[in-house]
Amino acid sequence: MEFREATLQDRREYFAREWNPHFLPPFITEYFRFLEFAFDNDGTGPNDRYNAFSSLEELSSRIRKTAPYAVYSSVSHYEVPSQREGWLRAELVFDIDARDLPARRCECKPGKVCETCLEDARDVALTLIDTLKESFGVNKLFLIYSGRGYHVRCTDEEAMSIRNRGSVFTFVTGSRVPPDLFMVKGYPSAFRKMSSVTFSKMKSLAMRGGSTHLQNRDSIIEALINRDKVRLEEIIKKKALESLLEELSLVNAESVDGKCTVDIKRILRLPTSLHSKVSMICTVVRDWEKFDPVRDATPQFVKAR
Repeated sequence: MEFREATLQDRREYFAREWNPHFLPPFITEYFRFLEFAFDNDGTGPNDRYNAFSSLEELSSRIRKTAPYAVYSSVSHYEVPSQREGWLRAELVFDIDARDLPARRCECKPGKVCETCLEDARDVALTLIDTLKESFGVNKLFLIYSGRGYHVRCTDEEAMSIRNRGSVFTFVTGSRVPPDLFMVKGYPSAFRKMSSVTFSKMKSLAMRGGSTHLQNRDSIIEALINRDKVRLEEIIKKKALESLLEELSLVNAESVDGKCTVDIKRILRLPTSLHSKVSMICTVVRDWEKFDPVRDATPQFVKAR
């Protein structure tokens, strides 16, 4: 599918005929009065910030009237959102942009996305979700298709009160090589999962002998997943393994936008809104395994082209 930019007429048609504020997810509606909203009115960026609304009807009126290029809401909750004062808490979020994936199977040109790299981005997102559940006991997790990637949004009360989000990012993304690679649970488990996903998508390795290790990739991944130290030592020498793991840790970190996780003043695309650059609907993913952006997040005006 070719992703094309929406015109003003396309936006007007979408917000008038398809968009429904009552389809907004609970992490928006339940905290509505604490959220800052932002608008990109003409494609130049979300410069219209510090907006707060007293009701969904008021937000709806604004959106239908202006048909903005993009709509955003804050991950933070404020006592006075129109001034971003009185910080209360912030969603724990992770942003995976298919355009920026350092390991992806497709041959997309810079700045472009396709169905394959979007699938790769979803694989990363689902890996993060698995670790958040297993290691942090997080339950209130939402997967959002953003238009060119995925957002993972966590609204557990304990998670929203976390201050040191950098350490959480490092843990969940597997951004450092663990001292003990083969521990059953905890960080080593998170690292093995993320590194296996990353390695499965890589086309090349910077390390010496990279092509050989790529040829043995399936066996290396299997040994990692199964915590088979003996088998791993048969496939790859100790020094080479150390180099491989270090390279994978760097690629792991680059697969997710760390600034988005750490910066609690961030805004993210409002689910149900239109990503006008690619003419796709920012969508809450209900079925994490079977979701298909082309089938499930394409607006009617695109289908009618």
